[in-house]
Amino acid sequence: MHFMARQGYLACGLDFIGFGASSVPDGMKADASAYPPVLRAPQAADQIAAAVDYLRAMKGIAQIHVVAHSWGTIPAGAYAARHPHELRSLTLFGPVVPTSAERKSAGRDAWFPLTAQQRLDQLRFRSVLPAGKVLLEPAVESTWARQFRSSTPHTGEDAAEVIRIPNGPNVDVEAAASGKYPYAPEDVDVPLFVVYGNYDVVLTDAEASAFADRFRSSPMKWQLRISDGTHVMHLERQRWSLYESVAAFIRATSDGGR
Repeated sequence: MHFMARQGYLACGLDFIGFGASSVPDGMKADASAYPPVLRAPQAADQIAAAVDYLRAMKGIAQIHVVAHSWGTIPAGAYAARHPHELRSLTLFGPVVPTSAERKSAGRDAWFPLTAQQRLDQLRFRSVLPAGKVLLEPAVESTWARQFRSSTPHTGEDAAEVIRIPNGPNVDVEAAASGKYPYAPEDVDVPLFVVYGNYDVVLTDAEASAFADRFRSSPMKWQLRISDGTHVMHLERQRWSLYESVAAFIRATSDGGR
């Protein structure tokens, strides 16, 4: 967001319900088995719509460019399909695509526990990268876990290091990987950018191309694979390549407007 702000854009992020500083739904306060999975993509798409309405009403923004990552690409696609005249472009970074790879079942609990250190270990992608290869920025290694833990309120009698994570996104990812989306890609008629790293575990080149081909109504499509990047390239040494490519795509679609 800081990078895009320096390009002259009003850059805003969104904490979906159940994440970060946003409201904590009842399903996140109770036992995990007491509620269905919290935060499915259609609900998240409604939250994107609410954020866009706010920006238009309070900030007078005329052109909206949505940039989404990982599971967030599913509600972002649903928003784009439902509101074809309210955004200028759609960037999907590391999108969840149909794949033949086997995926672990997400289960049906409302949420699952995770510690910041466990998540940081996941971000390293050691099982994917060649031995000895490190892509995370040193600042992420030193500060990310602490900031992640402090960004989310402590709940109930959980151990101090435990964070409750909504499980709905995992259910959506499982469905999307099998080809089931809460929207029809052909209903998205804005420019589309699919960008990912060569070490991304969510999609391959062929899967990315097949996924982009489903957006038949998009008037312009970019697809880019960036070397030395994983599924969390925005936290890695090649993040500048990601930032610059997204900025170039947005400039190409905005007719000079910001």
